[in-house]
Amino acid sequence: MCATCYTTYVRSKQECPQCNRVTLLVPTATGNRCRPCLGFPERFGCTVCGEEGSLFEQQTCARCVLKSKARELLSADAGIVEPHLLPLYELIVAAKQPRSVLKWLKEGISARALRQLVVERTISHATIDEIPSRLARDFLRAMVVSAGVLPTRSELSNRLESWLESYATRLPVSTAKLVKIYAQWHLLRRLRRKLERGMATRGTVGWFQQRVRIASHFIGWLATNGLTIATCTQPDIDLWLVESQVTTAYSVRDFLRWT
Repeated sequence: MCATCYTTYVRSKQECPQCNRVTLLVPTATGNRCRPCLGFPERFGCTVCGEEGSLFEQQTCARCVLKSKARELLSADAGIVEPHLLPLYELIVAAKQPRSVLKWLKEGISARALRQLVVERTISHATIDEIPSRLARDFLRAMVVSAGVLPTRSELSNRLESWLESYATRLPVSTAKLVKIYAQWHLLRRLRRKLERGMATRGTVGWFQQRVRIASHFIGWLATNGLTIATCTQPDIDLWLVESQVTTAYSVRDFLRWT
């Protein structure tokens, strides 16, 4: 049997019509049946749980390997999972695709993050944010939130806050300071209200970023022309609207109302 056929076979469990076990079946002239029903010993059974199927390592199935790995990571000593981490442990070992979770855990960053839950007895969204790999970061966050270890956090709000910090580094210091105050105390507050009411849409990101960019553009123009928010007049604003040549320039009125 070639490797491809072997992999297909050991991952194709069916119900045995004789004993009703869901396991690997052997084709016979009288129909497919499991090896024990045919009087043969099982060949592909896990040495830990006895289930037949695709083995992961050392004659052990992926789920049993996952249980062992998760217990090792979430135990302080003697292989006993910390009580406050039991929901997370149960969530991990119940994964539909244990091989995928094992692959994720083999990324050292993911394993260290889980280990931190035991060593420091604490974890936060900020801790997870430090994980370089976005996939590993998102996967761990989804698990700890689902297990109730951490409360739900608005990823949209967090993503926009990160974008704001990055965008502000490209602005003059005085411009960045005012733009960040406007965004944090006005735009992000409005965003959070939208999230609470379930009114955030795909366009919310564009709405936020557009207003931040327009405000920074306007503030920069004022500085270039020796003006400030306190000294500019309606004719100055009208002139900027003409000179800016930006189709979304009129959204600056949100910033002006706020000021």
